[in-house]
Amino acid sequence: MFSLPCDVVAVDNLDVIRMGLTSLQLTHPSVVRRISTFQHAGEIDTDASPPDVVVLDYWLGREDDASIRYITDLKRWSGCVVLYTSEEGPARLRDCIRAGVDGLSLKNDGLTELAQVITEVAGGRPGWSGPLARAVVRDEIVMADLTAEEIKVLNALAGGLTVKEIASHLHKSPGTVGSQIESIRARYVGLTGHRVNRVKMLREGSRDGYIDPPRAKDTGNA
Repeated sequence: MFSLPCDVVAVDNLDVIRMGLTSLQLTHPSVVRRISTFQHAGEIDTDASPPDVVVLDYWLGREDDASIRYITDLKRWSGCVVLYTSEEGPARLRDCIRAGVDGLSLKNDGLTELAQVITEVAGGRPGWSGPLARAVVRDEIVMADLTAEEIKVLNALAGGLTVKEIASHLHKSPGTVGSQIESIRARYVGLTGHRVNRVKMLREGSRDGYIDPPRAKDTGNA
């Protein structure tokens, strides 16, 4: 818990987002007193005096550089971390929640929602912006619940491997791999209510956060 208006450190790699975050001092002065911004979490001097809250983007400039590895240290430093991100993959967002973020504000929900999330966490309550953020946190059915083995198979498919190559790589029989692919497909059919080919399956897996975007390949229509 902390009092308002508060001091904020914000991390986002985009200049335009950092400018918007800085404007919170003017648009929501009752919530934000001062805000300092950084392009990358690695730039922050955690030996300096801590802010009341760190506002952190998920992606740090590249889609293979996620901020989740910084959450523990930043939370130890400031005591409170709010994720402010355009990432909507439920698996990735839930990983951040498990890592200890106190609030989640999606960029599409706007800066006013972020200010409200900061207000909630200041009072010692979890803060979540918008329906999707709340659904992710409450563990509602917004993603396919894949097993660890199915995730391995899905990532191998995204990497362009054939069923035989996946079987060899994961030390399974081709029949087992084929069954797991069909299980994944069935889960997405159940969620979407539509026919799901391999392209759609990989897209949905990427959306859910099971596949890193750079690896997802929209090839084939099996």
